[in-house]
Amino acid sequence: MYTLVILLSFVSVWCLYAASKKVAFAKNNITLTLSRHPKAAKIAALVAFLGSTLLLIFLLGTAIGILASSIVWMIIASCVVLFAPFPKLKLGHLIFILALLLGTELLLKFMS
Repeated sequence: MYTLVILLSFVSVWCLYAASKKVAFAKNNITLTLSRHPKAAKIAALVAFLGSTLLLIFLLGTAIGILASSIVWMIIASCVVLFAPFPKLKLGHLIFILALLLGTELLLKFMS
């Protein structure tokens, strides 16, 4: 569940990052589509952010869910702003990090 929250928060941040006109980076595939349709990108970002926030509220409660959602979103936004301009970060790296998070979550769930 927490991996889904992180994934939805990442999608939210990435949609807003791709829709920004002030950011200059190599745009291709999905990022190019999002930059051409900024209104749709902002709506997708809002839906992903609300989905991750509601999931955290369901898991942790209202106050802690909102606080945790804002913390996760700020951490992911900082990482995207820092690492997105570098061409060394590829989709394979993100999939590896996501698989590592999912594996850790499943391991901890089955151990308890």
